[in-house]
Amino acid sequence: MSERIDFAPLARACDEIANEVAESSGFVPMHKLLSRFRARLILRPLLVEGMLGKTTEPEADKSQWIVLIDSEKYPKSDTDVAQESAQKPLPERMRFTIAHELAHSLAFRYDEFEIRLQHAPRDGQAQKAFVREMELGTDRLSSRLLWPQRAVETYLGDERDPFSVKRLARLRRELAVSRYALIYRLLTFKGQDERGLLSRSTAQNVGVGLGEWTAKEGAIFRKRPVFLNFARNVIPEVFLKVMKQNGLPARSVFKDDNFVLCGGNSLETELFCAGGLESVPEAERMRIRVEVEETGNRPRGAFLFQVRRVD
Repeated sequence: MSERIDFAPLARACDEIANEVAESSGFVPMHKLLSRFRARLILRPLLVEGMLGKTTEPEADKSQWIVLIDSEKYPKSDTDVAQESAQKPLPERMRFTIAHELAHSLAFRYDEFEIRLQHAPRDGQAQKAFVREMELGTDRLSSRLLWPQRAVETYLGDERDPFSVKRLARLRRELAVSRYALIYRLLTFKGQDERGLLSRSTAQNVGVGLGEWTAKEGAIFRKRPVFLNFARNVIPEVFLKVMKQNGLPARSVFKDDNFVLCGGNSLETELFCAGGLESVPEAERMRIRVEVEETGNRPRGAFLFQVRRVD
């Protein structure tokens, strides 16, 4: 995951915790996650979305960790948190922020988890790079807390096509995770696929990315996160272009007027395109099928898109 920071011990801890607190469906209630981390949630006005704190209370045996969440952005009550369920989940972004702050706390709790990370460098540029790397790595850890390892294996172990956009969108709603977290979790799973689930024919030759609707350019693609699982690492040109330009307009890639990303109504299209590696982008020709999540095309609205090789 990183060359400078070893996230592997943190990843193992997150997997163990998520598997422990998740319901049979894979849904992770935030009150159970907070309890497992021995942390308390405080909802109050903040200048940021969320932050991590620590306090020593006289009645407590040990110092207690606190996750503070901006109550103006998320006007929820303690009861809402305590009674959260898969049928009535907290907002996706709020859940992600809580998981993110809890994941951050692992690096400061050596006595509990026996995980020690290196200190941030003192040099200004190196320190900025360290912080960026830590934040990105913590995002990935957060996705582990929200979609447990056992639940990912159950999903990918299904003999049906595990990567249809409809199934992914339905799963995302059932788990109350963001599209961003969903894709990052698939990425993290690639490094620990002990059962070889991603080697199955139903899981190969497929990629999943994130797009956004805009008022000016229509649909655009986000540079990251992108999950790719193509044989021989031969990647369709759409992903090669996406990985080079954040905010790539969909109309610069697809020319089918019936396709929703080009102004039409169809949620899928098929076409021939080039495919290859970043260093050899036109190594061969391939036929692909592109599917888009139905979201209503509202400006600033995100959507999942999937590309599968079908020849």
